[in-house]
Amino acid sequence: MKASPAFAKQIEGYGLTTAEILYRIPDHPSLLQSYLWQDYDLFPDFRR
Repeated sequence: MKASPAFAKQIEGYGLTTAEILYRIPDHPSLLQSYLWQDYDLFPDFRR
């Protein structure tokens, strides 16, 4: 039995990153668009 690629990424230290972008189109100011993006990413190692 083989682990899924998403599970293998989590074992390597990756976490699920989610970004939601809300934007309006100039031609239709009453319409609000939404774009949702998800991907696995490593947490940055910031210095203290």
